[in-house]
Amino acid sequence: MLAFRLGKERLDRFLPRGESTVASTGLALAILFMVAIGGSVWWNDRAHTRRLETARIDDLKSVAFLLQHSTEALLASDDLSAARRVLVALARQGGLDLATVRLQDGRIFAATDPAAITAAVPPKQWPTGPAPAMTETHVDDRLQMTLPLSVAGHGTASLLIEASTAVEGMPAWPASAGTATIAMGSLMGLLLVYRHARTRLRAMGEIHEGLRAIDHGETALEVLRISDRLGPEAQAWNHLIDEARTLREQEVAEQAHRTLGTELRPERTLSAACDAMPQGLVLIDANMGITYANGASAVFLESPHEQMVGAAASDHLKSEEVLNLVAGVTGEGARRRGTVEIDRRQDDGTVTGVLRFTVRAVGSGAGVAPLVIIDDITQQRTAEDARHAFVAQAAHELRNPLTNIRLSAETVIDAPGNDTTTRSKYLNVVNQEVRRLERVVSEMLSVAEIESGVMRLADDDLPLATMFEELCHDTQPQANAKGTSVHFDMPPKFPKLTGDRDKLMVALHNLVSNALKYTPNGKQVAVTVNVENDHLYVHVRDNGIGISKEDQQRIFEKFYRATDQRVGEITGSGLGLALAREVVHRHGGDITVESKLDQGSTFTLSLPVPKQSG
Repeated sequence: MLAFRLGKERLDRFLPRGESTVASTGLALAILFMVAIGGSVWWNDRAHTRRLETARIDDLKSVAFLLQHSTEALLASDDLSAARRVLVALARQGGLDLATVRLQDGRIFAATDPAAITAAVPPKQWPTGPAPAMTETHVDDRLQMTLPLSVAGHGTASLLIEASTAVEGMPAWPASAGTATIAMGSLMGLLLVYRHARTRLRAMGEIHEGLRAIDHGETALEVLRISDRLGPEAQAWNHLIDEARTLREQEVAEQAHRTLGTELRPERTLSAACDAMPQGLVLIDANMGITYANGASAVFLESPHEQMVGAAASDHLKSEEVLNLVAGVTGEGARRRGTVEIDRRQDDGTVTGVLRFTVRAVGSGAGVAPLVIIDDITQQRTAEDARHAFVAQAAHELRNPLTNIRLSAETVIDAPGNDTTTRSKYLNVVNQEVRRLERVVSEMLSVAEIESGVMRLADDDLPLATMFEELCHDTQPQANAKGTSVHFDMPPKFPKLTGDRDKLMVALHNLVSNALKYTPNGKQVAVTVNVENDHLYVHVRDNGIGISKEDQQRIFEKFYRATDQRVGEITGSGLGLALAREVVHRHGGDITVESKLDQGSTFTLSLPVPKQSG
């Protein structure tokens, strides 16, 4: 406390009371502000250079592709001289250091450097071999590319280019200097605002310094008082100090009265408080004997409470890991704490829960004793396992369409310009995978909305005929991939319904996709839609592995996967059915299931049909 007062007196020589805290905070903010501005200037300059390098590389690639197409066209027309002139002109214009046309056997018949030509005239019959692949290599500040040439009537060759990617552009410091100038002007403006508001800030600073004095051992409340001249806030603060002093005096008087007028039994109160705790507490002495155990510890250790106190710790703490932690607290080189998690098992080895044992040292020196704290973390572990499983499944669900999109895009890029069939095929794949990815993300967002309680449903007219046509189109690739089929039996006329089209489509997709997942190859999934008793029914019937009665009660819970071992071999997030039922419930309907093991399942989605007026 003396050191605190001396330091405070030195600071008060330069700043009035209360302004030291505000001034130091302002100085720290100013330093951080200047560091941020310096970092911004550095980053702008670095980003400017990278943009120039990227633009340079893009220009070089454009020149290379232009050379590729021009050379192919001129060589196909047997105009070697024009091909060489174009090669030299475009290379010089595009800033290429070297460009050569090489046959499969390594002979060069066109180059920007005449000394590199090894064949003045290419042979009539070009060497054959596999078409060279396009490559791109970056070494330091240089770009090397190899592009395939396909010349009609001759064969294949390769175009090799080499160029420097180093750039010399306009420096970015003028813009950075402008940013720094504006920032300095803002800093000066903030300083002026601070000087204007220093009276109010000084009151807050004096309060802060008084609280620090209390934290350093000062007990008198008077140290918290500040000058009333600092404004209404200071006057209100002093009023609170006066009330606190009055309450403290009353509390001291009441405590003295209780101490003198009644006989307290703290040991009984402490024991009752410990017995009310949900955590188990076991106190052990230096001889490894139990000196105290609350009721929760007896439940966790499955031991009679009356037999624990006075017994050996090893009689009730039967885990070697826990006993080693206890011994480590009292033995040589003792540590202050340790934690271990133990599975609770039945006689047949089935895990029924998880207990966390935390051992802490109580006391010091020769009087140190181990305290064992027992927590039941079964629900926590279950939630963590479910979350980890969901993250893994979600990553898998997202990775598959992204991989297909990437492979399809690469195929389209590498396809010849006149191969419209290949382009159309793989663009359709990209479109299908994008729609699949959109459904997965929409499903995750909908679950998040349900969890946070912010889900809102649109109330638009539902084009049921269009929705089921889209459902048929979207699920056909999945069926074809498994060698199964989907049959849709639609009514001649659909009723008029209103609701959220996108979320209902997610629910329908989940039902049909699940049926396809669990239907063996060569089997059929049937989707039947009919209207009965003022309800629209959608029956999704499969010939899959079926669902046991026990699992039927829980398959609509989030993250739940059936216990059948065959289900573990099929990917899924455990959210589809839960989301589908929640969406349908919010539309006033329901989803039910009927199933028998090894005979298939039927999921029925029902929605109420409003009565038509008139």
